[in-house]
Amino acid sequence: MTTPTANFINLNSPPLLKSSDATNIIFKRVDGELHFHKVENNIFRNNLILVDGWLPEILGEVVIYAYSNKCFELAAIVEAIEKFNPLKYRTKYEMKFYTYKIKELLKNLALGMTAKEVWNGPGSIYDHFPVFTHEDEVIYYTDNKFLDSLFEKAKLKIVEVPKIVKTLQDGQPFIGLNLQIEI
Repeated sequence: MTTPTANFINLNSPPLLKSSDATNIIFKRVDGELHFHKVENNIFRNNLILVDGWLPEILGEVVIYAYSNKCFELAAIVEAIEKFNPLKYRTKYEMKFYTYKIKELLKNLALGMTAKEVWNGPGSIYDHFPVFTHEDEVIYYTDNKFLDSLFEKAKLKIVEVPKIVKTLQDGQPFIGLNLQIEI
């Protein structure tokens, strides 16, 4: 990656997904283990489903892995999830389902998706990528370089201590774990 591109990403990167955006992921305990239950914020849940129908569940797995293993580098988390394949994708051809879907999430977050506002997609992705001039040279982001850079630099951040949010109808407590993604 060229220096101007790297500088843009480093200098202009507030959290992609802020904790203030009501991004609790709700889990319930089943036989002593945490299991994804739902995304608390309905707008955010629908935004995730728009990007990919299984994205709420995938994010749930990401959060469980991060909290359970005290690992917060997104690329490392997704690599581990690829190996144990919780959604049971057919991986015969070594396709990286989880990596692709998380990169799509990161792309949408970088292009303006939030947890608080309805998202209908970014339109043309190329309308949003910065163009740099450096010594009369024009440098364009390519989709892959941009996504790879976001993916490699993204980290989850614990923003608050997990708390029991409510009890389900069957009397089981469920837990809200907050999600913030930073570059």
